[in-house]
Amino acid sequence: MAAMPPHSLLSFGMFLNLNGFAEKLLSNETSARWLFRLTSGVEISTEGGNISTVAGKLSLPLKPFTALESLFHEIQFSCSEGIDLRTEAIELGIMHLLITCLKIFGHLEPFISIDQNSVGKPIASAIYLEKSRDHDLYYMAKGTGFGTGSIASNWDVDQLLIVQQIEESHINAILNVITSFLEYDKSTYLSLDTRVKDTISTILKKLALLFKESNFVVFINNCLRNDSVLDIAHHIPMYQSLLNVVRNIAKWPTLIPLLAPDVTSSEGSDGVVDFIKNLKSCIEIYLGRLRPSKKGTFKNGDKMIDEEDQDRKNIASLIPNILTTLEIVENGIASYRNVNEDMPTLVNTNADINEEQHDGDSDQNYVAKMRSLQFDTYCITTETDENETIFNVRYHYASAVRSAIANGSDSGSSERARRLAQEAAALSNSLPLSASSSVFVRCDEERLDIMKVIVTGPSGTPYANGCFEFDTYFPPEYPNVPMQITLITTGNHTVRFNPNLYNEGKVCLSILNTWVGRPEEKWSPQTSNFLQVLVSIQSLILVSEPYFNEPGYERSYNTPHGQQASLEYSANIRQATVRWAMLEQLRNPPSGFEDVIQSHFAMKRSEILKQCQNWREEYEDIVKNHSKKASKAFVNSLELLKKHINKLQEELKKL
Repeated sequence: MAAMPPHSLLSFGMFLNLNGFAEKLLSNETSARWLFRLTSGVEISTEGGNISTVAGKLSLPLKPFTALESLFHEIQFSCSEGIDLRTEAIELGIMHLLITCLKIFGHLEPFISIDQNSVGKPIASAIYLEKSRDHDLYYMAKGTGFGTGSIASNWDVDQLLIVQQIEESHINAILNVITSFLEYDKSTYLSLDTRVKDTISTILKKLALLFKESNFVVFINNCLRNDSVLDIAHHIPMYQSLLNVVRNIAKWPTLIPLLAPDVTSSEGSDGVVDFIKNLKSCIEIYLGRLRPSKKGTFKNGDKMIDEEDQDRKNIASLIPNILTTLEIVENGIASYRNVNEDMPTLVNTNADINEEQHDGDSDQNYVAKMRSLQFDTYCITTETDENETIFNVRYHYASAVRSAIANGSDSGSSERARRLAQEAAALSNSLPLSASSSVFVRCDEERLDIMKVIVTGPSGTPYANGCFEFDTYFPPEYPNVPMQITLITTGNHTVRFNPNLYNEGKVCLSILNTWVGRPEEKWSPQTSNFLQVLVSIQSLILVSEPYFNEPGYERSYNTPHGQQASLEYSANIRQATVRWAMLEQLRNPPSGFEDVIQSHFAMKRSEILKQCQNWREEYEDIVKNHSKKASKAFVNSLELLKKHINKLQEELKKL
């Protein structure tokens, strides 16, 4: 990003037309002088030093915004001078420009001007073009993938984080300007006559139109619906600013409809209230996971974290703001609804779903039933009085845990403890859940670094409705190295369910550093997390044609040989899925997942039986009418499939 980025330069020029802005800017003569020199293309100060270095890389481009924030804050909405100032800001297109910049930094589509003659459109285009050029150099890594055959990349995670920091500083500055624009003294406002209040209402209606047309509230919702504490912890100032904006919007009845859910929307928006509640829940779960035990150490086995730990304090500092904002928004919506009976009713997505309302919709019933089973703790280990760790269930990494305890590395670091708490908080709210495929996690009651996972096979794949068990261990070096994960559902090491899932349990993924990939696909301590790994397994490994996951085999995808090989491969996977991911799981459900297995197969019984029947009929048709495709291996897979289906039917009858 340039020393004086285009949006700062354009904003500075527009703000100078605003009454009182120049005086406010000149209140700090030194920074004002540096700013004027920088906007003129001069990067050397009168003292001979580099202006950006002397003033700080972030401060000068933000100076126009901080000065405007100070001006709005000093001259509040509830006085006549404040009304004139805000009217001028609307008419000059300043608020239009600010919201445009916010959208671009929020990586939404470029702003489309409401008024074709407005100054907003060319400004937005200029900024967007500049951002498009930046996009060629910096982009967000996916963090997942198998590799592309090339390990060359110009992606630099450190540079990416610097760019994100700069962008976020501008987002915060703009949000703070909007907050100060909306601030008012309530007692003064109540004393105003009706004519003045009507003038204020007119200004706010124009602002509401800008918010609505620019999808400003969509930007707010996208940020607030974030349930990754790991990500939230890196952006505390932005979340404080977001909550401040929401709180001030909620104080104005004219703007309240922007925050209410639109139940008529085809997307079924839930409104800001539910997003704030979810944000609060995530943070409380995280802080609860960090609570020390009676021994003075954290339950995950890591060394004790000082109660004054700054990272924890920063996250905890959001709670008062969240509670205050939530109360103001709920009260504002309730008050508005009392006056406007046709206002949409709030939708509470966290409320228990009445299954009787969805008797005709098995998918919704499944999601409603399984949601509460997704994340939980289980007594995987027990610590004896002699400080010996006993494993109560089969766990692949038991020896690795004991070895870490023996050599003294098990305590890890405070950073590891924080990250584990953040991972647990994110998993408790973010795990994939659908009738097609879901993920379930059990974390040890005493140690956050020990987890077990069930992934249900996605519909339309040879893994459909099977339950695949994985063991996960976060080693002492985490997050500098990825977690370790092993497939347990291997038919006693007899089945290789996928080219990326070995029969000994190895999971090959770039993000786990177990497969060659581009730098942006590999594990990054700053940007990667366990949820990405789980989604990668679910969507990149458990696919409809797993044969072509084998490196090089994709070249035969559209060839007769490739399709025949894929057919035989999937036939074997299907029979193995029925045998080991269905039948065996019903007979011997993994410890901690008994309720998941019982509920999954009970609710999916009819679907699974129909699915198995379709598989059998499809293969019988191939054997009967397409004998050239029916190799000896294929016929053998069919016979095994029929055998396993018969046994599965008997087990399902017991549910």
